[in-house]
Amino acid sequence: MSLAIINGLITSIILETAVLSRQMPMKLAFKIAIGMSLLSMISMEIAMNATDVLLTGEAILEWWVFPIMLFSGFITPYPVIIGALKRWAKPVTNMIILSKSIQHTSAILYPVIPMS
Repeated sequence: MSLAIINGLITSIILETAVLSRQMPMKLAFKIAIGMSLLSMISMEIAMNATDVLLTGEAILEWWVFPIMLFSGFITPYPVIIGALKRWAKPVTNMIILSKSIQHTSAILYPVIPMS
């Protein structure tokens, strides 16, 4: 179980960093990927492994369990991901605009977060 969690985390962080680095500096993309991945990936892997164990009685992958595992793995972190996107969409946009308009690293380190 822990091997699956570690592999899922590493893969997710690498993929999210690669996708986000096209839109923002690599360091910022990595920080956001770490923040979004930890909780959602750990919860997803635990949900998938728990589903497998509950349905088969042991940690063995059966073909009929796989779709149920995928569904439970998708549903579990969904609220966390949506919440993170709603929370960080505006601040991340402000950081990108600020880092492009001002050629200074402090713009990336100190993002402008609008007060609502």
